Amino acid sequence: MTSTLTERYIFAVTNGLPALSQEDVRQELVASIADEIDTRVEAGESHEGAERATLMDLGDPRRLAADFADKPLYLIGPRYYLLWRRLLRLLLWIVPTCAVAVIAIAKLIEDAPIGDLIATVISVAIGSVINVIFWTTLAFAVAERAGAEAKVTWDPDSLPEPQENGASVVDLAGSLIFVTLAAGALLWDHFIGLVFLGGDHFDASTGVREQTNHFSVLNPQLWPWWITALFFLLAVDAVVAIMVYRSRGWSKGLAAADTITTLLFTGEALYLLITGALVNPELIDLLVSRPEIDATVPHIMGTIAGAIIVGIGVISIFSVWNKALHAAGIQYAPR
Repeated sequence: MTSTLTERYIFAVTNGLPALSQEDVRQELVASIADEIDTRVEAGESHEGAERATLMDLGDPRRLAADFADKPLYLIGPRYYLLWRRLLRLLLWIVPTCAVAVIAIAKLIEDAPIGDLIATVISVAIGSVINVIFWTTLAFAVAERAGAEAKVTWDPDSLPEPQENGASVVDLAGSLIFVTLAAGALLWDHFIGLVFLGGDHFDASTGVREQTNHFSVLNPQLWPWWITALFFLLAVDAVVAIMVYRSRGWSKGLAAADTITTLLFTGEALYLLITGALVNPELIDLLVSRPEIDATVPHIMGTIAGAIIVGIGVISIFSVWNKALHAAGIQYAPR
């Protein structure tokens, strides 16, 4: 015997419900559907048309079953959504960055081939992003269905103070002070030496052993051309800071100029570091000659220095573009 549309609909609704509630829901639906059909028939509709229209008004039986069972038909509901989004953004900043940095440094210390390094970094970055999204979402989905309460409080006292748009005098002063200190450090390192190490130094050109206390960190052979290029980049940095102040904030053009300067500085530093021309060789020889220092220390320190140079460059570029995009009405930083 062929079942009616009403019987099939009621079965679809009650089939996924707990056994104890199936009969109650069935009786409620039978009565409500019959009443609605009778009302429509009295209004002049055919029984078949009235039945179909009534079931269409009730909607998808799976949705109705979820309403009876008080089960959400979404992964993360409004109760948890803001907390989930805030935590996910924060974790996507921290976890992949830390994972990639640790793996990259480890591979560099191992002297892994560049292809292996790039493949590993990409694999770790993608894997960490996927894992952060999956496990964070899963945790909130489980909490949603378990009925746990989201302990998120808000009060007017947490509202931020209004801030004036644009760069302040403090920002300009900070940038100019940094440029001045960097230039001063370069001059001090060359003419006096930033590292103090007591000990004898043998000058092969004169054959004289001298008592040396101060050593320059940077290779003296970088003067004048490489250091001149570095002074030029510092000057450009100062000009950009002044333009940012006069423009009352970062624009995309200024962000692009600062990015080019940062990339040139990072590229120069990395090139000199990789070719072994960045650090004073006399300082390295003196350090390696000490019995308490292992011969692999310079390589490890060079790897760490390279990671720091790249990290500072990436953070600087991202920070500048975040400010520029924020000024343009686009916000990417996690809040």
